[in-house]
Amino acid sequence: MSSTPVKKTVPPRRKRCKKPRSHQTQRQGVEPRVLVPGAHDDVAAPDQVFTDLQAALQAQDSKIEVLREEIKVQDAKIELLCKVNEDQDAKIKAQDAKIGAQDDKIQCQGRLIENMLAKDEEVSELIHCELNENDAEEVAVTEGVKENELLCFVYPRGWFTHE
Repeated sequence: MSSTPVKKTVPPRRKRCKKPRSHQTQRQGVEPRVLVPGAHDDVAAPDQVFTDLQAALQAQDSKIEVLREEIKVQDAKIELLCKVNEDQDAKIKAQDAKIGAQDDKIQCQGRLIENMLAKDEEVSELIHCELNENDAEEVAVTEGVKENELLCFVYPRGWFTHE
């Protein structure tokens, strides 16, 4: 058997008749109408449609004015809250500065007390240890104090004679 391909024939397409679509058709002599909620849909009374449109616009304008007033009130509230917030921030900063100053004062007092205790400790060491003239001379050099000031700790009263 010989197989020969059979060719299918497709019938030619028919052209459809184009009908004008509804948005493409226009009636001659009649303007398209704008429908507004509450407006009359009567072409015979264009004055009534106009007054309805004006009334709708006035209603929208009054709503816009009310919204503007509300926005102004909200803006005033926001401005007031910002001022209150700034005042609170200023109070907090002032309190922080006051606390910082008190901390600085306390730290200075602490350092002063530590310095005084250190000096007392140095003097106590000088008093309680047995020093001679060489020790007094060495301490005077390292501490930056005059040797004569330390000799009174080396020798008891009456034993020290200044040359």
